Amino acid sequence: MSLVSPSSLARGGRWTALGALMSFAACRGAAPAPSPAPSASSVQGVTTPAPTGRLSELKQAELSRRVSAVTAEELSSREPGLRRAAARTLARAATPKQRDALLRLLHDEDPEVLTWAAFGLQKVCEPGEPTVARALVSRVVALELSAEPAQRAPSLVETFARTLGHCEGPEAEETLRAWLTQPEPWRHSAALGLANLAGARHQLADVTLVSLLDAVAADPPLVEALLPLASLRAVEGAVATRLIEVARPRAHASGTEARFGVLALAAAGPTALDALGEVLLDEQASVAARAEAARQLARLANEGRSRLAQLAAQLLPHPSVDDPRLTNAQWAVLSSVMD
Repeated sequence: MSLVSPSSLARGGRWTALGALMSFAACRGAAPAPSPAPSASSVQGVTTPAPTGRLSELKQAELSRRVSAVTAEELSSREPGLRRAAARTLARAATPKQRDALLRLLHDEDPEVLTWAAFGLQKVCEPGEPTVARALVSRVVALELSAEPAQRAPSLVETFARTLGHCEGPEAEETLRAWLTQPEPWRHSAALGLANLAGARHQLADVTLVSLLDAVAADPPLVEALLPLASLRAVEGAVATRLIEVARPRAHASGTEARFGVLALAAAGPTALDALGEVLLDEQASVAARAEAARQLARLANEGRSRLAQLAAQLLPHPSVDDPRLTNAQWAVLSSVMD
C-alpha cells in the first residue's frame, strides 16, 4: 500500500451536536485502547517480565501526571510491558518538553507503545508546524508496508490519523486523503482524522472534498466521511450540489447516520433548504434527525427561518393542547421548530 494513493456558519448548537457525534464515533481526547500484544519475537532479544513493583510505581506516576518518574532506560527497555507503562505515563501528561522523547518512541516496534506515542504527540503538536506531522507520515510508511497483523490494530491507526488531523498541514491532509481509498482500518480512521483537521480549519482542499463525497457514495459507504464535511464553514457551487446529493439519503436513515447526514447538509447553506425541509417533514425519519434539521434551518439566516415558519404551519395546521405529539417523542421535533 503506497502512502500517496496508486462562509462562516453560526456555531452554537451545530458545533455542540457535531462535537457530541464525534465523541460518539471516538472521542478526540480519549486515551487509545490497548493494541493487541505483540509476540515475543517482535522485540529483539530475550524478554523478561517487568518488575511488578516498578509497574505499580509507573501507574501511580501516570495517575498523578508525574513524568519525571519515567527514565530513559525504561523508554528503551527490552521488556515491552515496561516500555508500554513508561510510554503511557509520558503520553498522558505530555507537554512540549516531552515532544522529543515521544518522537523517539515512534521508532518502537510495539503497537501499544506506538499508539501512546501518537496520542501524546497529539497534545504537543503545534497546528501547522511540520515536524510532528512529517515524523508520523514517515512512520506510517513503515506501518503500511508491514505485514504484522498487530501493527494494523484499529486503535493504532486511528490514533495516528487523529494526531495527523490535529497537527494539520499539507502532508497530514494528503496522507489522510490517500487512506480513504484503502481497506479498514485505514479508511474509517482517515475520516476521523480529517474530521479533526476540518474542525480546526473549517476548510479542506477541493480534492479532499471530492474524495470524502466519493467515500460516502461508495459501496459499502463510509458514513463517517460526512463528519469532516459537517465541520466546514460553507460549501458552494458544484461541490454543494454533490454534497446534497450524497448526504440527502443519509439524513433519512436511522441513528447516528441520520444526524451525520443532516449536519453535512447544513454545510451546503441555503442551497440545502429543500433537503433539510424534507427531513423535517418526513415522519419516517428519526426524531433526532428531524429535530436537528429544524435547528439547522433556524441557523440559515432569514431564508432558513422563513422556510421553517412555512414548515411549522404544515406540521401544526391546527394547534391543540390535545395533540398526542405533545406528550410523546415527537415533542422533540415540535420543540425544535418552536424554538
